Formats: sequence, structure tokens, C-alpha cells
Amino acid sequence: AGYSCPGAATVTDYDNNTYNTVQIGNQCWMKENLRTTHYSDGTSIPMGNSTSNTTAYYYVDNNISNVSTYGYLYNWPAVMGNSSSSSANPSGVQGICPTGWHVPSDAEWKQLINYVKNQGEYNCNGRKRNIAKTLSSTEGWKTGGSHCAVGNNTSSNNATDFSAFPAGMNDDHYRHFSNNAYF
Repeated sequence: AGYSCPGAATVTDYDNNTYNTVQIGNQCWMKENLRTTHYSDGTSIPMGNSTSNTTAYYYVDNNISNVSTYGYLYNWPAVMGNSSSSSANPSGVQGICPTGWHVPSDAEWKQLINYVKNQGEYNCNGRKRNIAKTLSSTEGWKTGGSHCAVGNNTSSNNATDFSAFPAGMNDDHYRHFSNNAYF
């Protein structure tokens, strides 16, 4: 299992929500979904129920008690906080993240994926492409036809301690809380 990041076992956002961290390879990640309603400078993020791709908002389903586990769903403008996308590593885009943290770029996600898939103990059935289980929490996932489906035999999930929860998705056309996740 993973360890907390040295010198940053937790991080706190503007709303005083505290999140645990995990060190994977030489990267430090938050291991909980965001549940803030403000940017780090105190600017409010409005709650919304549209599928706008221009107005920043966060969304919660009809069960507010889910927020403590699954966080909020945010649209792209909310995540980026009026910043442009970055392919740098580190991205340099603070966006919705707490002070001292940033939105990961595609390059950072690829670094995480490459590290995990090159650790033999993290591969389901010895296949480097089967790493989802090792990044996923042990509860709430949809079952599937493959032995390596995240929802099957969940006791073998979360070897990295990344703890990804099945919070669903929010994009320009569709949003829902569900038993899967998209990054």
C-alpha cells in the first residue's frame, strides 16, 4: 500500500475540508475527491444543474450525504479556474485545487500510469494494461465480465492506496453519479 506524501500527509482547501495524500513513485496525489465550493482565493464556485461548457459550476446529486465520500462533480471551467490547459509536468495550473496543489496534466497522468504498470505487483493477471484495480477503492464499483474488472473481487483493489471512488462523470453534455469513474 502507498504512504502519505512526505511533509504533506494532508491538504486543506478553502472550505476547511481536509484530504489525505498518497505518494506513488515520485508523485504526490490527493487520494480523495474534491468537495470544495470555493477556489483557494475564496472565490465561490456556484452550484449548477446545467451541462454548460462555459460557466463554471459544481454539481451534486439529490443525496447530499454522498459528498463526504464521492465529492462534487465539477465541469471543465470550474476545474481549470479560467486557466488554459497545460501539457507540462508539473502542469502549473492551480485551477480548483487548494493552495500549493495543481490540476494534473495528461503528462502527469501518463507518468502515474507508466509507474504503476511497470510495477509487476500492480498488474492484474500480469498484464501491464490491467492497472485499474490497483488504483481503485474497494467499494461501490460496477462488476464486469473480466476477472480484472474493478468491481470484481474488490478485496484485491487499491494496492497503491490511490483510493479512486466510482463518482461518475460530468462533461459538456452529460453528468451523472454512478458506479464508475472517468479521469
